[in-house]
Order: sequence, then structure tokens, then C-alpha cells
Amino acid sequence: MDRRYVFSLLCVVATYIAANASGDDRTDYRPAVSGCVRTGYEWSAADGSGRFAVYNARLRLDGSVMPRVSYRIQADMCDKGRISLKDAFVRLSPDEPLSIFAGQERVPFSVDASRDVGDYYFSDLSFGADYLGNLRSVGVKAGYDFPWSGLYIEGGVFAPSADEQSRWERSLTYGVKINCDTRAGLTPQVCFMSRKPYGGIRYNLYDISLSWRYGNWFLEGEYLHCDYAGASYPDAHTFNLMADYGLPLSTGFLSRLSFRGRFDGMSGISDGIAGEDGVLVIDHRPRKRLTLGVRTSSVHGSAGLDFMVSYQQYFYRSGVDAGPDDNNRLVAMMILRF
Repeated sequence: MDRRYVFSLLCVVATYIAANASGDDRTDYRPAVSGCVRTGYEWSAADGSGRFAVYNARLRLDGSVMPRVSYRIQADMCDKGRISLKDAFVRLSPDEPLSIFAGQERVPFSVDASRDVGDYYFSDLSFGADYLGNLRSVGVKAGYDFPWSGLYIEGGVFAPSADEQSRWERSLTYGVKINCDTRAGLTPQVCFMSRKPYGGIRYNLYDISLSWRYGNWFLEGEYLHCDYAGASYPDAHTFNLMADYGLPLSTGFLSRLSFRGRFDGMSGISDGIAGEDGVLVIDHRPRKRLTLGVRTSSVHGSAGLDFMVSYQQYFYRSGVDAGPDDNNRLVAMMILRF
């Protein structure tokens, strides 16, 4: 997409906002504070080693400082041992169904990658969401909600990465997702993302998923296809199938007990960066994984405390020697959401 079209789109958006803005709405300037702490222990069935970890220590501020204008600032104090900025954007709402975001935010793509860390069904994301679909960057996006139909459309343009915002770059990242909440509890979603990482080649991602919530059951399936434009590298494929069955509890402290299972897999995935010989390399080897777990939850108002134990069994092709980071493991976690 030519940058002139991007600037033209921004001008149209600004004109629309100015025409629909109103100063009559009252604003509560107090920010809402929320967050999530995930900590736990992992034991490797491959070599018997273990490790304690704080997977996430996220804090989020949501607030409004003027009518129809809000903001979000979210940072992770311990993202795999590092401090990282996740979100820093301004949201404009010229009318009720339309929202326009500008700043650093999640690129709209993938149902699994779009979940907050406090809403993960397992200790980690599925392969496709983790290695391909989980991207935050700086840009602008718009979302439109059709409340009469349950249809939601979101799309935008972004920098190739949020890591190096001082760089001048000709390439942009594009992302769009469309989903629909139906009365039958089904939520189909389709997504597209096109990205050219710094120093790499452009690759295009296509994603389709279907979620179903019925009674105590939650089922979800997702398939992701990646093609590397202009490169003699095979397309990548990932899939994710998961199920959750929850039971309400009345023990006084615990309010829910859930049993969960996941089966996901992928072919060889490249991050789009070529090696010294100019050929793309496999950054993530083909594998499949079966995850089984149980979780108990305690909810008090808007806060929740979860205890989770899960086991991951990996399946590789014969002859592959995988380290403990990508191998069979037992995970015990405590998750605090507030």
C-alpha cells in the first residue's frame, strides 16, 4: 500500500472525528488500574532439570482525559526477565460503534494471540500464535462493531516492529481480523497479516478459527498458513485444537474447577531473516504437542486467583535432539488477576 493512501486515510479519519465530536460528555479522569502476575515452576522430563520463573508481572492503566478520548498504558515488569512496554495508545470514539487507535498496540491477528496473559488457557500460547501471530507494533488501527449482528471488524497499518521506532523504513505491516459472535455460542474469525521484518523478506499470514461456548464447555480450533513472498522456502502451517470443561464449586474459596486439553503442531517456521548465504533458515523446527491440565479458580469481585498444573508432551521427527526449552515438561503456576 502506497504511503499516500495511508495519509489520505488519516485525513478522512480526522475530518470524521471533528464532525462528530461533542463536548457535552462528562469525563472521569481517574485511571483504572489492572494487571496480572503469573509465576510458577517448570520441571523438564527430558533431563530432570527445573526452574522457577515469573512469567509476567503486567500493570495496565486505562483512563479518559476528555470526552470520547481514552488511553491505555501497559507494561510488563518481568517479561521473561525483561521490562517491556506492551501498549501505549490513544483511543478515539467519535461514535459508539467506531473506535480508532493510535500508538503502540497489538496487530489484529489470531484468536489465541489476542488473549491477555491473564486469559491464557495454558501456560503458553499455541505454536502459531507464539511464533507468528503475536505481534505488537506502532501504528494506527480502527475497529467497528455492528451490535445488531455481532460482527466486529478491525484493521490497521503498523511499523515492521515496535523494537526500533527510531528507524526510517519503507515497508509497513498490515493486519485485519473479522469475527462474529452468534446466538448459538459460535464465534468464527478470519484474519490476515502481511509483514516484512527489518532485514528480512515479506511474508503473508492467513488465519481462520472457530470458537464454541456451550454450557460448561469451551472448544476452539485455529489454523494458520504462512507464505514467504519471493522466497524459495516452503509455506508454513500451524494448527491448534483445544477444549475446556469447567465445573462450578461452592467450597467458600474456590469457585471453579476446569479440565483442559490442547493438541497443536507446526511445520518448519522461518522468521523471515535470511542466513549468510541469502537463504531462509528454519528458526522453529517441526513439532507437535499434547497438553493436559487442570485449573482451580477463586474469584472475588474483579480479582481472581488461579492455580494450574499441566503437562506437555512433545512429538518430533526421529533423530531430533531438543533441549528442555522445547521438550516434555511439567508446569505448576499461580496466576493473580486484578
